[in-house]
Formats: sequence, structure tokens, C-alpha cells
Amino acid sequence: MIQGTTREMSGDSFPHFGTAAIHVGQEPEQWDMNQVVAPISLSTTYKQDRPGEPKGHDYSRAGNPSRDVLQKCLASLEDGKYCELSFFKFEFLPYPCS
Repeated sequence: MIQGTTREMSGDSFPHFGTAAIHVGQEPEQWDMNQVVAPISLSTTYKQDRPGEPKGHDYSRAGNPSRDVLQKCLASLEDGKYCELSFFKFEFLPYPCS
């Protein structure tokens, strides 16, 4: 779950809904290949230094970088502090942002 509004976390403020929808969560510095837009993460498992000590994500069902960006964007658009998405049997279940 992503917490903190994008404005609080990045210090950026986008005055229009459309501008925020495009830019929120897009922080190219966090990606390792200099992408401007977040890459779609297709990985199922993630590298760990030691068992039981994941750094970041451990398994895609629990979250992935692509979902983090979407949750951050939706929370910001709804003026929420966090947003959580859930996917179950090919259905998208949005939880209200608050």
C-alpha cells in the first residue's frame, strides 16, 4: 500500500486533474534503465539477498513497481493519502482512496 499524497512525497503540485493523471508517480530516477514512464513489471518473483528479507517486493501478488505507480497516481487524483488495488480472478477491485 502506498501512503502519503504525491504532493507531500515529491513536493510537486499539479493544478489540473489531467496533468496530475499523467505525471503523478512517474519518477524516472527510481528506474534503472532511465525510462521516463514506469516500465510494466512482468516479474513474478524478485531477488532477495537472504531468505525472508526482501528489499522492496518479494512476490508479484503482494505488489510490484507498476502497481505502486498506479496506486500513487490514484491516491493523488482522489486527494487521498493512500490507495490499494486488488486483483482477483481477472477482476479489478478498487478500494476507495482515503
